[in-house]
Amino acid sequence: MSIDLGGPGGVPQGSPQQGPSFAGGGTARAAAEWIQGAAVGINAALPAALRGVPGDPSVARHVGAAAAAALFVVALMGPLGVFQVESSAVGHLADLQQTILAGLAFVLEADLPQTAAIREAALGQARILGSPQGVAGVHGVLG
Repeated sequence: MSIDLGGPGGVPQGSPQQGPSFAGGGTARAAAEWIQGAAVGINAALPAALRGVPGDPSVARHVGAAAAAALFVVALMGPLGVFQVESSAVGHLADLQQTILAGLAFVLEADLPQTAAIREAALGQARILGSPQGVAGVHGVLG
């Protein structure tokens, strides 16, 4: 006596021959097509002014440098007494970390000749900071 576990198609539900199944009942290919269709729909819904902007790396660096400078100024305000900070070792350590990372982000983003030597020293220690992903990581830690 034999039992047909495959049902009418001959392949059991969820078996490796059928492919992975998702909550919607479709396969991985159907999910990928749905995601691509959603991305096309989102792009079509954007205003034409936003779709036409390719992204300018120099503008991104200037905005990043301005954000880093603002973070550095705010990080200095805590220890100077402008903001009330927790007077504990952990609070002081967090203030120091914020100040150092904001200064590093500014040095990496600024196109000033005065920061070139410091930038090269930092990039000599961690080359990833020269890539957009490295700078994004520094801003992510600051955030």
